Amino acid sequence: MPLRPDDRRVPGSERACEAVDDRLMADIVADFRHGPASLPIASPEPHARGSGWVEPAPLRPYEGSRYVDAICDHFDQQDRLSAQGDRLAKIAEMVRTLASMQPNAEVERLKAEIEQLKSDLEKVRAK
Repeated sequence: MPLRPDDRRVPGSERACEAVDDRLMADIVADFRHGPASLPIASPEPHARGSGWVEPAPLRPYEGSRYVDAICDHFDQQDRLSAQGDRLAKIAEMVRTLASMQPNAEVERLKAEIEQLKSDLEKVRAK
């Protein structure tokens, strides 16, 4: 139950009145008549007004970039070697294919010998 009629405006204000006496409450109310106290200024001298421009930091590689570069170089070299190995395997396969497509030298020699024998046989028959 509110002790005073104006205590109905703020819920819980009746407990505040019971906790402090009237004189202390009057002092608190007097302190807040002109608004809450303002905070003190941290710097007594005013700051110089400027454009807000700040020189940018110079560009440079970040710390540890040499490790990333070394890793990239390593894998780049592996990729190049792998590509060369693939090319060499492809060339070897092409050489094998060409070798199988070309007539064997021994077979050619035997065919030539057969032709020679046929011509010799025809010469003998003609006599």
